[in-house]
Amino acid sequence: MNFTIRNLFFSVLKNINRYKFTYISIAAVIQFILICGLWIIARIFQLALTLAGEEYLDKNNILSILINPYSFVILNILILIVAFFMFIEFSILTFTIYGQLTDRQYSFKNILNNAWKKTKNLAGFQTLFFIVYFLITIPTINLGVKSVIAKNLFIPKFISNEIMKTTSGFIIWGFIMLILAYINLRLIFTLPLTAVGDEKILDSIRKSWELTKTGKRKLLFTIGLFEIIYIIITGILTALITIICIYFDDDGNNPLVQTLFFSSISALIFFLGVISKVTVITSLITILIDHNEISEELVNNLNENKKKSSFAITFTTIIIVIATIINGFNIYGNGVNKNIETIAHRGYVALGVENSIEALEGAAKAGADYVEFDIILTKDNKFVVIHDFNLKRLAGIKKKVQDMNFDEVVGLTIKQGDYTSKIPSLEEFVAKAKELNMKLVIELKPHGREPANYINIFINEVKRLKLENYKFMSIDSKVIEELETKAPDLETGYVIPLQFGNFHQSNVDFFVIEDFSYRDHLVEQAKKQNKKVFVWTINDSALITKYLQSPADGIITDEPELVKEEKDVLENHYSYFDKILRLVNFR
Repeated sequence: MNFTIRNLFFSVLKNINRYKFTYISIAAVIQFILICGLWIIARIFQLALTLAGEEYLDKNNILSILINPYSFVILNILILIVAFFMFIEFSILTFTIYGQLTDRQYSFKNILNNAWKKTKNLAGFQTLFFIVYFLITIPTINLGVKSVIAKNLFIPKFISNEIMKTTSGFIIWGFIMLILAYINLRLIFTLPLTAVGDEKILDSIRKSWELTKTGKRKLLFTIGLFEIIYIIITGILTALITIICIYFDDDGNNPLVQTLFFSSISALIFFLGVISKVTVITSLITILIDHNEISEELVNNLNENKKKSSFAITFTTIIIVIATIINGFNIYGNGVNKNIETIAHRGYVALGVENSIEALEGAAKAGADYVEFDIILTKDNKFVVIHDFNLKRLAGIKKKVQDMNFDEVVGLTIKQGDYTSKIPSLEEFVAKAKELNMKLVIELKPHGREPANYINIFINEVKRLKLENYKFMSIDSKVIEELETKAPDLETGYVIPLQFGNFHQSNVDFFVIEDFSYRDHLVEQAKKQNKKVFVWTINDSALITKYLQSPADGIITDEPELVKEEKDVLENHYSYFDKILRLVNFR
């Protein structure tokens, strides 16, 4: 890529300054189209599940859904529809920007027809290349050109957090992210090339890789410079809006002022996102024009639309009004869920090694309602409190718990961060919890080599240690349902690491679902079945605030003290400054 930072910067700046309102209007229309697209995608996905005889997709039934011929066909159609809406999004933006740069204007009808033609080109092996490209963009921000369709797709934090708990895992994870970020940078031209070029998706990938052999740092520097400018401008405007709102409503309780505040800040954040994406695409299109990579035949055949319509501006105005009304309803309706419970994940790990007596004591000091901890069966059929099957991470021993006897495991030194402790037995852990008057959530972690009477062994321990008033859960649905069947008076729960669709009809009392898969409607479904829903593992303030205002029954967290602080802020000191922080984090 042969260009100077100065020329690219001022070319992009001139274009954005001249057509900024056009881009905002177009983005509002795109947002509406993609919301409709997401609704269609969700319905088609549900159809695929129905054809496979399922109501949900998780680790237990994914294979049966994929091998079902009817659902397999529907899922392939679903991929093409996802591609179609992505092409619509980038075709509209790309052709709008290209038109402004070359004094042309294209109609929505012709742009949609072009998107449909591009989608048809994905037939056959091209679909596979699109899937690979789509998956590669998920782990990173894709340098500002990530599709709205994919913005809520991310690697679940329970996976990344577990990997990064060790130094080696942290290094490996960071290295993988750097590689993916580099690949995303090399493929940054893929979607614009597909939208305005003659190439299919694989050809666009190859062409993007070729174009980015040189000039990558100059492109990143230019984009980064714009981002800094936008953030400064947004910060200044946010401060002004906040000062005005405080002037009219110093205690932050006036619903009208709050509605205007939320709507204004939301609009600013939306504006920042749109302009950032437009900046990136404008930079890319400018470079593609300079390299003669735009298909003249394609752009000439799109029949320019010389009539300027007020449709986009009118539509944008309607969306702003609707968004303001929705914000008002949210402010009136979203109070703190006073019944939500705080469950300390493996105790309070900020005050001790996970699953240790010290972590249990720390959770009690932090005011947690429950402590969640893990138990594994030893070789001689006794339970010890530890999460990992292998002792390497915490004890530094390359042995598995299931290969060792109870006396060999209990009392082993474990280290995590600055803390040192000993592996406790189930009996020791429970005795300390009773002393602290701390309620427990016990997670059964079967390793696969348990005896046939595994559940009977556990039920006997429940009776011996008088654990009947606690909660019990497992990621193994068969194990927890067997426990529910043999001991129906116990409160049992199924831990779901990843799920799409509704909860399946499980013979348990509650579900534990991670943040990636959580939806409010799942709580409504569970309540109809007289079941509870807990969400895990929620550690940052923005997500904690979100779930404190959700219908969930409990938050499983490594930060019980932070949950307590956030709850206090929401109930007593929710200033406009707090609202800004949470709005920014939510977006």
